[in-house]
Amino acid sequence: MADLHANPHLDLAGYLLGGLDPAEEGAFAEHLAGCEACQAELQELSDLPGLLADVAPAEPLPPGLEARTFAAVEGAAAAGTAGVVPITQAKKARSRPPMRLLAAVAAAIIVLGVGLGILTSLAQSSPAPLARVRLISATGGPAHGLAVIRSTRAGLTIDMTAEQLPPTSPAEFYTCWLVGNGDTLAHPNRVSVGSFVVPGRATVRVHWTTAADLRRFPHLGVTLEPNNGSPSHQGPKVLVGV
Repeated sequence: MADLHANPHLDLAGYLLGGLDPAEEGAFAEHLAGCEACQAELQELSDLPGLLADVAPAEPLPPGLEARTFAAVEGAAAAGTAGVVPITQAKKARSRPPMRLLAAVAAAIIVLGVGLGILTSLAQSSPAPLARVRLISATGGPAHGLAVIRSTRAGLTIDMTAEQLPPTSPAEFYTCWLVGNGDTLAHPNRVSVGSFVVPGRATVRVHWTTAADLRRFPHLGVTLEPNNGSPSHQGPKVLVGV
């Protein structure tokens, strides 16, 4: 039975913006698989990461903003809980979550916690892309994507969008790699950039920072790996850079 609720899940915005730790992300992905309300909200807000990436450089955060934001979110949450209806009524009414509360929660996540890191990066001018890598399915399927690589003082940043990848189960996840020449399973020459999960063939947008050197690892690809605690490449290729 689908999980219906009146208000957005507290981890929805963090999941959308890539700010959850691996345990939180996995738990929310499991919740998302059976929750029509969160699936609808995630689809509605799918353009938010791209909009944030286009925000003009920000001024330094004003003093006291953190305290004021917390107060606003607590007030919005208190107001929102007054309108919560039982699940049985929610099924009949199919009422949508209060967007005022969702906006307040999203604002808090952007400004606080992971959001402080996002605004810090937005406050700096975004460097021109070092490379744009088009990703296609390794098996000829519909999955595809785009990775934009930039050079920063902290290393390389990789912003990747992937579409039409098969959804992951709790026993697996996707891993993005930078790969060097001559890489084989017996003699690996690659470095993991990061991992992600896909709920219900949703479009995913991820952001990573890596210290890898493109001169040594000039190729980029994505594999499907078992969630067995091993950092090694074990699974099949799903996306390859062209």
